[in-house]
Amino acid sequence: MFNKYLKLNMKILSNEIAGLNLFKENQLKKNEEFRIKLDLVLANQELLFMLIKKLADCFQLEYVNGRYISKRKNPK
Repeated sequence: MFNKYLKLNMKILSNEIAGLNLFKENQLKKNEEFRIKLDLVLANQELLFMLIKKLADCFQLEYVNGRYISKRKNPK
């Protein structure tokens, strides 16, 4: 009787451990996907800032006190 009870508890425990391992694997996959998405967002943000800076240079603008102003002597 005790052996049946022990086997049943071992099987239940084994299933719970397997479930926890599966949950852990899923969380790791989600974390990795989040890291990849975050890297892409940060890369896009960096590219966007570089593009804005290049456009500002093309239009002879300078970033001062939170806004762009003209570098020209007599802006129109």
